[in-house]
Amino acid sequence: MPSKRHRFGLKFFVLCDCETGIVMDIILYSGTNVDIPAQDEHGLSGCLVKILMELLLNKGHILFTDNYYKSPLLTRYLLAHNTGVCGTVKAHRNKIPVFGISIAVGDCQLHKYDNMLSVQWRDRCEVNMLTTIHTGVMLDSGKVYFQMHFPINKPDCVIDYSMNMRLVDKCDMMLGAVECVRKSVKWMKKFFFHLTDVAVLNCFNIYLVKSGKRPSIWTFSVAVVSQLLVKYGKEDSVAPRRVQATMPHPAPDRLRG
Repeated sequence: MPSKRHRFGLKFFVLCDCETGIVMDIILYSGTNVDIPAQDEHGLSGCLVKILMELLLNKGHILFTDNYYKSPLLTRYLLAHNTGVCGTVKAHRNKIPVFGISIAVGDCQLHKYDNMLSVQWRDRCEVNMLTTIHTGVMLDSGKVYFQMHFPINKPDCVIDYSMNMRLVDKCDMMLGAVECVRKSVKWMKKFFFHLTDVAVLNCFNIYLVKSGKRPSIWTFSVAVVSQLLVKYGKEDSVAPRRVQATMPHPAPDRLRG
């Protein structure tokens, strides 16, 4: 992916819980039709959402996505299965209403259709949102403009989106701090070590929920490894081989004629 900082590597599609940060499901993009059926009516991105949310439909959950997955067709599908949706959307998506009037910084305009609300809000640039759980009312974001020192108001969907989507980036940041991935040519090894890191991260998040304590993930990982070594580790009975140090021979003096 040329637009990414790390252009080469494995591509994962992740479903994450917004409250606890627990990774609930992962799909590895392999470029084949094994995990992702071809020619789905919702396209590749919509098909990914349907697979990841298959066991969570019809339970009243709310799904937050970025503009890669969002479309009116997928939103209707999730609405039909009692699932709320909120996220950014690309302005040129099919059947997205076009706002012909340009707005100033801080202004917002709404368009409601088919139980969906399309929101366009302008900050530094135009932000297009598609939601089924908000009304588009302007709320205080808790921030102020740097020079004029008056509060910044944002639509309610933008505030909720920023608050809930940050845990996905936080998971990536926490995995990068304690990852055990090593350089390897074989992608299977990288995938295995990544799943190990995700398992440790999920254990850490579950520990935070159950115990109420707030240790760092590094402290938690060291404690887990130490306990595993105490329970399953074995001492090596073979004494380490003694390494003999050698000193280089001094260079001979130059002969003078």
